[in-house]
Amino acid sequence: MAKIKGAHKWMLPLCCVAIWGILQISDARAQARPFYEDKTIRIVDYGTAGGGSDLLARLVARHLPKQIPGNPQVVVQNMPGAAGAIAANYIYSVAKPDGLAIGLIAGGLYQAQLLGKPEIKFDWVKFGWIGTDQPNVTSLFVRSDSGHRSLDDIKAAREPVVCADSAAGSPNYAFVRLLTEVFAAKFKQVLGYQGSGAMNLAIERGEAVCRAISVTTLLSAEPLKTWVKSGFIRVLVHSGRQRDGALPDVPTVWEVAQKQQIGKEDIELMNVVLAAPDFGRPFVAPPGIPENRLELLRNSFSKTMKDPEFLMEARKLSLDVNPKNGVELERLAREVMGTSPQMVKRLEKLLQ
Repeated sequence: MAKIKGAHKWMLPLCCVAIWGILQISDARAQARPFYEDKTIRIVDYGTAGGGSDLLARLVARHLPKQIPGNPQVVVQNMPGAAGAIAANYIYSVAKPDGLAIGLIAGGLYQAQLLGKPEIKFDWVKFGWIGTDQPNVTSLFVRSDSGHRSLDDIKAAREPVVCADSAAGSPNYAFVRLLTEVFAAKFKQVLGYQGSGAMNLAIERGEAVCRAISVTTLLSAEPLKTWVKSGFIRVLVHSGRQRDGALPDVPTVWEVAQKQQIGKEDIELMNVVLAAPDFGRPFVAPPGIPENRLELLRNSFSKTMKDPEFLMEARKLSLDVNPKNGVELERLAREVMGTSPQMVKRLEKLLQ
């Protein structure tokens, strides 16, 4: 009987030790479990379904999970409108900074902030910059049956050439205005089209003759891809520093500027306006995201951009990949938001 009582005396401490050990193991397992395991990441895309940014968002959504510890599900939510401001505002002000919502936003929205546009509810610098697949070179095309074969033809046109666009403030809108301001090209921009599909339909119907759009979208999204191949449209110029390999006969705006001996101040304006394509179509996180989670997303995005399976599918979609990381984009964001007041005034006049 004494032995049993003695055993009882030791049972309680042993049970406590056992329970403590179980709790330690459970805690270690919980700590080892990746944050993203059994979770879903939303990519909020500023474009419409089927457009160029949508193709990119869904491509990334298919390949990003395997680069993130925990292999989360990634889904795309389209949130078009206001030249991309709706999606950017949502990511900045509404989405939780927990790493489960990231945005694919329009690269030229910094201009709207510089100009103090009331629809802008974000601070460009404070986004959590993740990365971009490539600089987003902007091109300008016209219907081939319009008879215009160059910017000189647009400049000499008897009547302004009608271009379709969604809203003031987008890089596409700014590019057309730049061509008008600096090169005296005769364009009339008609705004209010809701997304890429509506603008393409306007071109088909002849409501508009021209449109500015990213080279990537031009060469990858239908019906634009087919229009280029069939000759239905002619690309007149693009914003890149070098000619595009897929469009070797199309001059850059910088070539045109050199040919026409554009002055120093106009060149400075071109630099401010055309900084937007350098952002490409950036992926961002809400401000306030934990640094370690932002770093994880940056690293995972960079790995995705180098993944052979991702690159193979990107080629099938005619998407060139020349990525910039989040650190580069953050630095560029600080540079453009430091634009001088004098140049902001010129930008404001340009975009009126």
